[in-house]
Amino acid sequence: MTASPKVSFTSETPAALRSMEVEARVVPYFGAALDADQATGVLVVKSLMKGSPAERSGLRQGDVILSIGGTRTKDLKEALALLGQTPVGEQAKVEVSRGGDPTSIFIKAE
Repeated sequence: MTASPKVSFTSETPAALRSMEVEARVVPYFGAALDADQATGVLVVKSLMKGSPAERSGLRQGDVILSIGGTRTKDLKEALALLGQTPVGEQAKVEVSRGGDPTSIFIKAE
């Protein structure tokens, strides 16, 4: 378990803010842009950031996303939510179709 960041308040901080609880979490980075193809309703890898975890894992532009972590993705919002559940340092299993052939890609969340 990681330590929560500490926030310091001064006497000039409004009282309402001093009593407020804030929850923060780290959002994992994969470095891939996904796009929903309106004609087919599938998610396609639109682009990859050079040197990103997604590129290093072997994900390619044009790959069709079939599932993430064993869950079939229905739309972009769901895909992002599934990827966002991957703890930093862990791998997300992404099933893709490449040229009609299914393949598994393991992307480490950074």
